[in-house]
Amino acid sequence: MNKNGWNIIIKKFKTLMSFDLVWAFIYYKKKIKLYSHYFISKIVQRKFWVADIRGLKIKLGFNNYYQHHIARNIAHNGNETEMLNIWREASRNKHIVVDLGGYNGIFGIISALANSESKVYIFEPDSINCEQIRKNISLNKLSNVELVESAVADKNGTVYFDRHIGGTGGKISKEGFEVPCITLDTFFKNKNNPTLMKVDIEGAEQRMFEGAEQIIKSKPEILLEAHWAFLARYGDDIKSLLGIIKEFGYKTLWLDETNVANHYWLN
Repeated sequence: MNKNGWNIIIKKFKTLMSFDLVWAFIYYKKKIKLYSHYFISKIVQRKFWVADIRGLKIKLGFNNYYQHHIARNIAHNGNETEMLNIWREASRNKHIVVDLGGYNGIFGIISALANSESKVYIFEPDSINCEQIRKNISLNKLSNVELVESAVADKNGTVYFDRHIGGTGGKISKEGFEVPCITLDTFFKNKNNPTLMKVDIEGAEQRMFEGAEQIIKSKPEILLEAHWAFLARYGDDIKSLLGIIKEFGYKTLWLDETNVANHYWLN
C-alpha cells in the first residue's frame, strides 16, 4: 500500500475514535445498506441502472459501491431529480454545453442525448470518476461528448485535488493529487462559446467565474450550485460570488437549497 493509502486509513481510524456512538451507528447503518445494494447488483450481474429523465433513457454504470448508490438513486428518482428535469428541458436547443464537476457525467450525457447536434464538454479532474464517465459515454453510445480531465478555476497549470474515491466531494485543495487546471477562457479561446453550463465544483465557483470573463460575457445560461458552506476555502463567500454574477448582468433565479449549497438558474 502506498503512503496515501496509509494516510487515508489513519485518518479514518482517528475519525472513528472520535465518533459519538449514536452518530456512528447511523453512519455505519447507512454504509451497510449501500454496500448491500451494491453486492446484490454484483450477484445478479447488473452492469448499469437506467434512469428516465423526461423520456430520455440513460444508462449509468458503476465501478464501486458509491457510484452504484448514485446511479441507483438517479434511476429511482431520488437524486437531484428536479435539477435533472430542468437541465433536460434547457438542453433541447443548446449547441455548446459545459458540465463542470462531471462526477459520473449525468448532466453532460442528458444534454448529448437531448440534442444530438450539440457538442458537450464534461470537465472532471478525478481519474476514478473520469473512468466512470468514459464508461457511461460508451454505454449510451455517444459521439458528441468530450471528456476534459481537468479542474477549472482562475489559473492555468496544476493544482492539488482532494478526491473522494468514487464520491462526489472531490475539491481543489492544499494537498492531495496533482491534477491539471485550466480557465474556461483559455479552453474556449479558439472554440465556439458555451450556450449552457452546469457548475458544481465544491466551492471554487467564484474562481471559475474569474477565469471565464470572456466566456461569461456571451451570457450562457447557467445552472449553478453555489456552495456557500465551502466558498471560504478559497477566500470567497456567497455575497462576493453573487456580486460577480450581478456584475456580468445575470438575472438570478433561486431554485432550492441543500445543507451546503443553493441552486440558482442564471440567465
